[in-house]
Amino acid sequence: MPRSARLLILDLSGVTFCDAAGLTLLIGIQRQATGLGLTLRLSAPRPQVAKLLRITGLDRGLNVRPDPSPYAPDAPGR
Repeated sequence: MPRSARLLILDLSGVTFCDAAGLTLLIGIQRQATGLGLTLRLSAPRPQVAKLLRITGLDRGLNVRPDPSPYAPDAPGR
């Protein structure tokens, strides 16, 4: 995927719970961002949210970073 000059960072550090509706919302935001030429980054998810993204496999399709800094580097291959 080419690196976009425009980055939308969604800070998840305050999210304590996420269900199917929340996951659906994240997927929808990802699709809209892509359509607008933006790169979406999910930043600093709490352990329980990170685990949910991991067990659903969404961590492979969404750009998830544990570091809340907007300057945190992208992982290789993303």
